[in-house]
Amino acid sequence: MKSEEKAIRGVYEHPAGSGVWWINYYANGQRHREKVGRKGDAIKLYRTRKSDALAGRKLPNCGTRSRRL
Repeated sequence: MKSEEKAIRGVYEHPAGSGVWWINYYANGQRHREKVGRKGDAIKLYRTRKSDALAGRKLPNCGTRSRRL
């Protein structure tokens, strides 16, 4: 019998079954997404990014793109 793991907020696999994990979090009203790799690494990085945001430390500018209207 396989036990299902509880989903962790902000950590997801995309595409499903690929083994590629991403994190998604909000800081200062902005959405941040980062491609991480392994699930364990994604969980650790998510916790680090959220604690840095709460402490007011500067977050990396990952994947920022300018919008053209």
